[in-house]
Amino acid sequence: MIILFHGTGDDDSKADNWMRWVADIMRPETPVLTVNGVDSKLGGAKDAGFMSRFRSGTPPLSAGHQNHMAAVEAFFESMEDHRKKGTGGFGAARANPAPTATARTDLRGLTAALAACGTKDFTSVIPAGQEKRVALETIKKMRGEDYMAAIGIKPRMTYAAACALAYYRAGGSQPIRIIGHSRGGSTAIGTHNVLTYYGVPCDHTLSLDPCHGMNAEILHLWLSHHEKEYYTKIFGGTVTNIAATKGVGADWAGRNYLGSESKRSFALDGTRRPDITLGEGCLSSATVYNVDKRLKDVKHGHMGKFTHKTTLIGSGPGQLASLDALATEIRSFISRCKGMPGVEVLSAFFAHSSFVTEAADAADKRFIQQHVLATLSATRTDAVLNATPRR
Repeated sequence: MIILFHGTGDDDSKADNWMRWVADIMRPETPVLTVNGVDSKLGGAKDAGFMSRFRSGTPPLSAGHQNHMAAVEAFFESMEDHRKKGTGGFGAARANPAPTATARTDLRGLTAALAACGTKDFTSVIPAGQEKRVALETIKKMRGEDYMAAIGIKPRMTYAAACALAYYRAGGSQPIRIIGHSRGGSTAIGTHNVLTYYGVPCDHTLSLDPCHGMNAEILHLWLSHHEKEYYTKIFGGTVTNIAATKGVGADWAGRNYLGSESKRSFALDGTRRPDITLGEGCLSSATVYNVDKRLKDVKHGHMGKFTHKTTLIGSGPGQLASLDALATEIRSFISRCKGMPGVEVLSAFFAHSSFVTEAADAADKRFIQQHVLATLSATRTDAVLNATPRR
């Protein structure tokens, strides 16, 4: 199965975002869960602010909550459809080991994060058959997520992990593949940790410039770094991490990758962006590949894009119609490729001259796409890891 985490402001409504097309291309082969980003059209805008956490009463479910719930419903429907057809890793009877929580005390930050979502079922492993209930209940509790550094990561990683746990328990034999960008990248790391914490194999996780919260130097007086290790460290499985340098804030150690002096002087604009490392007490098999090629040309916010709006459609009143036309053309392309292996279709999609516009960051985007393809095909080679973006 595949889990895709959009970055802040991104979701499946945007035609220039490759994650929505990855999902459409791969769904015939495997269940896919897409998780819309915070403050996006489909993912839900931030709530009324920091103080809303302390107000009495329960805010009503927003359209964003409903979209998240619809995504979970669609995932379980897709999984059941694959089971009936014998596809998506359900071609033969297969019993996976029963997930059991580890006893590693160094993961108390992770269990605290799960408890913060109100998902106490996770502490003893969700009862079989209750994964969907826990996922939906978690989404219902996604109130007040506009809370400083905690923006949307904990509930998203929790309900996504519940979906993956359901797939694994149902006997799904395909590897669990996770890709996330920006705060979605941190959510991908968190989900990875939840799954490996419960003994679910997770060796194909790709994080694209993961970030979370504000500069730690500003918050160190009241935020425990240890409590946040669930999105900066791993304790099992394998993760590949790719960082960018343009269009980003100061990272957690205060190192600046900013493109303007005005932002450089405003520390609160920065976000924590450390390399992903192995946590203390991790399993001996745990592996992290921090790709030693910080991308120089692609902006942080464009790592999830396969084209440029300005290059593709210009600006002005015709913009929306042009994006709609692009979406129609891509759907037609996917339809013509029906029956072909998904990774082959995706490779052709990334190379299609009608969809992909050449720009200064084209080499970096191709580099990212190479890693996306390697993750989705569950392959990782030295050639991919050590490749240098061609310029």
